[in-house]
Amino acid sequence: MSIDVRDLETDIRRALPDDPGRTVAVTVIDPATDSRLDINGHVLFHAASTMKIPVMIEVFRRDAAGRPTMQDGVVLRNAFRSIVDGSPYTIEDDT
Repeated sequence: MSIDVRDLETDIRRALPDDPGRTVAVTVIDPATDSRLDINGHVLFHAASTMKIPVMIEVFRRDAAGRPTMQDGVVLRNAFRSIVDGSPYTIEDDT
């Protein structure tokens, strides 16, 4: 099964926030046809940005399995050390 990257690009651009202060990047490659979609693929992001999607996939997978549910409490700390150089990193509140 291959994807129509033009339709996909239209759908993705429609879903992107209309906010000049936010940057979203999407790259899709269809291995069957080598069709490519690249929206801001040249933009560099901190590695934490790349982890949000797989973390949320796992959260929803576990919620669907009933362990633990998204109603359960979770302790979050807004600080960690970079695996690159050990420097402290926090995520700023951008609201």
